[in-house]
Amino acid sequence: MKTRFLVLICLLLGIAYGCSDNKDTDFGFVDDVTKEAFVKDFPGATGVKWEKKQDYYVAEFYVDKREMEAWYDNVGKLYITEKDISREELPAAVEDAFQKSAYADWKIDDIDQYDRDGYETIYILEVERGDDEVDLVYNKEGILLKEIVDNPGGHNPGDYIISELPVGIKDYLDKNHKNSRIVDVDREPTKWEVEIVEDGVKKELDFDKDGKNWLQTKWEIIESEIPEAVKTGIKNSEYVDWVIDDVDYVINPEGVFYLIEFEKKGQNDVKVLFKADGSIVK
Repeated sequence: MKTRFLVLICLLLGIAYGCSDNKDTDFGFVDDVTKEAFVKDFPGATGVKWEKKQDYYVAEFYVDKREMEAWYDNVGKLYITEKDISREELPAAVEDAFQKSAYADWKIDDIDQYDRDGYETIYILEVERGDDEVDLVYNKEGILLKEIVDNPGGHNPGDYIISELPVGIKDYLDKNHKNSRIVDVDREPTKWEVEIVEDGVKKELDFDKDGKNWLQTKWEIIESEIPEAVKTGIKNSEYVDWVIDDVDYVINPEGVFYLIEFEKKGQNDVKVLFKADGSIVK
C-alpha cells in the first residue's frame, strides 16, 4: 500500500512538473508581435522568461551572462531596458557626483542602468549604511534626479516609463524649453508633473490635469543666489534665527517667487513662499 502511494505521489509530481515546465516555456499570454520584436531587439538573449507587470509584458533574460529586463506593450513597442552594471561602468560624471554627495561613504549595494526609448538613460545606485537604504537616481551628466529614502519595495522599471504627453504640454516645451530633455513625467489626479534637464539644471514643471495650461516651473538654487530683497525679508521675519535648508526658484503666471525651507532644532521644518520684493505670501 505504501509503495503504491509513493508511486502515485511521484506520478503526480511528474505531471505537475511537466505542466509547470510547459507553462514556463510557452508564454502564450504574450502576443506574437511582442515576441518577434524582442527577438529582433535582443538576438543573443538566453534564458528568456516572460511575465505581466502592470500593463506591460516583461522579458527577463541574459545577454553575455548579464541579467536584463525589457518592458514591452502588446504591439511590440520597447519602453525600457534594465541591466545590472558594475561601478566601473558608471559614467565618470555619475561617479564624480556620487563621490561629492552626502552618501560618498555609504556602501553601494547595486547599480542599475535604465535605457528608455526616446528619453534619457538613468542610473540608479542603491546605497546603504546600517539599516538605512537610499536609491539615488542620476542621469549621464551626474545630475541627481531623485533621492528615494528607505524604499522597502525597491525600484521598479515601470515607474520610470514616461507617459505620453498631451499636445498642450508638448507645445509648451517646444516653445519655451526647446533644448531641454525630459527625464520624468508623473500624472496625478489634479495635475501633470514634468521634470526636465536644461542647461545642466533639473527643473520641475506643473500643468493642469488636462495638460492644457502651464501652472508653474521651479528649480533648486543655492543660498547665495537669494536676492537681497528676499534676504532682507527673511531678516525681518520670524524665521531670522532659523537655518535655511533648501531654496527653490519658482515662476508662475503671477511672477517670480522663492520657496524657502527653514529648519530649527526642536521645531518642525517650515516652507515659506517669498515674493521677489521680500514679502511673504500668506
